Amino acid sequence: MRRVRKTVPQKTCPEANTIFGNRQKVHAQAARDLETLRISFDTKAKMKVGAFSRGGVGCGQQPVAASDHDMHPEAILLPGGILEVDAGQLNLIFGTSRDMSDFVADCLQQWWTERQVAY
Repeated sequence: MRRVRKTVPQKTCPEANTIFGNRQKVHAQAARDLETLRISFDTKAKMKVGAFSRGGVGCGQQPVAASDHDMHPEAILLPGGILEVDAGQLNLIFGTSRDMSDFVADCLQQWWTERQVAY
């Protein structure tokens, strides 16, 4: 019996330079075009909201009662952020949608409703 010989994984795929080169061209072109609104959208992990224990550590004068097992969250929030690249404006939106595509569409609609007057 012989040991399996491990190989070092490639750091990038062969097409990476082409892909990133094209991306840089598109970004540069969009940055020059005054009619193009550049935004960046990202989400993070869902967060459970409730009276949960934090390992016995809390901030405040009085102790807070918290669940240490059988935790049932009051809500599950999904955070999303929209960065207006040129303006440097960051907009945080929290939703409860279980479907990511619905959440993204709702975030963009809410963001545009509130920020369209700036554009």
